[in-house]
Amino acid sequence: MHRCPDARTSRLRASILAVLTGALMGLSGCASKLNLEPPGYDAEWEKRLDSLAEAYISRDVDKVLSFYDEENYSLSFNQTYKFDTGKKSARQSLAERFKVVQLGRLSFGPDTQVWKRDSGKVWTLRSLEIDANIINGDQIKFKGKHSAIWEQKNGAWIIGYEHFWGDPQITRVAAAPVPPPAPAPPPGPPELASIAEAQGYLKDIYFDLDKWNIREDQAETAVKNLEFLKKYPSVEFTIEGHCDDRASRPYNIRLGEKRANEVKDYLIAGGIAANRITTKTFGKERPFAQGTDEDSRQSNRRAHFVVTKK
Repeated sequence: MHRCPDARTSRLRASILAVLTGALMGLSGCASKLNLEPPGYDAEWEKRLDSLAEAYISRDVDKVLSFYDEENYSLSFNQTYKFDTGKKSARQSLAERFKVVQLGRLSFGPDTQVWKRDSGKVWTLRSLEIDANIINGDQIKFKGKHSAIWEQKNGAWIIGYEHFWGDPQITRVAAAPVPPPAPAPPPGPPELASIAEAQGYLKDIYFDLDKWNIREDQAETAVKNLEFLKKYPSVEFTIEGHCDDRASRPYNIRLGEKRANEVKDYLIAGGIAANRITTKTFGKERPFAQGTDEDSRQSNRRAHFVVTKK
C-alpha cells in the first residue's frame, strides 16, 4: 500500500500496522501544532470512520483504497510515504498485507472528535481496538488512538495523512517441536537369484505310515519353511503329497492329498496367503527312493515343495 521498512518483524509487530501500513508515534501536542479549534462531535464523521473499519474487515482491497489518497498519502509526522506505483500497485501491496494479517476485530470507540479547518480539511481522532491473527500463528491486540486528516477530491472525502498511537500486545505461538526423523526402514531380504535358489530353502516334511499329521520331529522344518515364505512373499509354490508303495493306488492318492492339505493349512494359519499355494497328490506313483526297506519307504512318505515363481 505504501513503502515501509522491509523488516518482517516490523510488519508482524504492527498487526493492523501491517494491514493499515501504520507506524506508532507519540500524539501529544498534535492539536496545538496544527492550530485547530476545540474539537466537536459529528455523526457524519463517526459513520465515515465506522465504514472505514468495515472496509478493512471485509478484506476488499477496492473498498479500503477508496478511503485513501493514493497519490499523496503520508504516515505520521515528518514521514512521507506514497502508495507503491511502480513495480507494485497499491492494490497488489495491500492484497499482500491481507495475506499476512487476518483481522478478527477492528472497531472504533464512541469518542469521536472532529476538527474542521478553514482549508477545507478535516482532522478526526478516535480510539481504536484491533484483534488480529498473523499467518505464523501469533496473535496481536492493539488498543490506542487513530487520527487522520481528510480532504475532498472528486467529490469524495479521502485520507491524505494517518497516524496511530499505542502499543500492540503480541502473543507469540511457541514453535512446534521438530519431530525426530523417521527411522530408516529395515533393509529388505536379498533378491532371490532364481527359482532353483528358492527351491533350495524349502525342505520336505515327512510322515508316519498311514498318517498325515505333521510329526513333532518335523515341526522345526515346517517352521523354517514358514519363515522363508514370509520373508519372500512373492514366492509361489506347489505342495505335492507322496506315499510309499504299500496299499492300493486309490488309497494312496487320497492319503497324499491329505498330507499336502495338512501342510497347506499349517502355512495359511501361519500367515501365508492361500493364493500362493497349489496342492497336488501323486500317491505312490512317483517314489523318491526305489527300495522297499523302511528308510526308502520313509523317504517316500512326504510333502514335497516345488517353487513355481520366485
